[in-house]
Amino acid sequence: MTDVPFGKKLRIPFVFKDASGAVAKVDGAPSIATTFGSVVETVQAGDGWSALIDPAGVGAGSVTGSADVDLGAGVKPLAFALGDFTALASPEAAAVEVGAATIE
Repeated sequence: MTDVPFGKKLRIPFVFKDASGAVAKVDGAPSIATTFGSVVETVQAGDGWSALIDPAGVGAGSVTGSADVDLGAGVKPLAFALGDFTALASPEAAAVEVGAATIE
């Protein structure tokens, strides 16, 4: 699980590989989704791809994707997981916790 500091975004690089481990192509851009926040962009970079996630709050989420691996006219979906993350709260004070008063 990756901790994302308050106010930051999470970039996740990924590369598609064939059965022998060589870089493989997919048909079109992969679809990326997150359970918390939003997907800002999915871009191709060199041989691979990357997804930029904006948590937009504090909490935990996961990132998944799907791509069409049939390079022809057909469709063969490949589902994949890119990982889990926790968006952390601001380090600034947001509240005061008062302890029990004592008599001295």
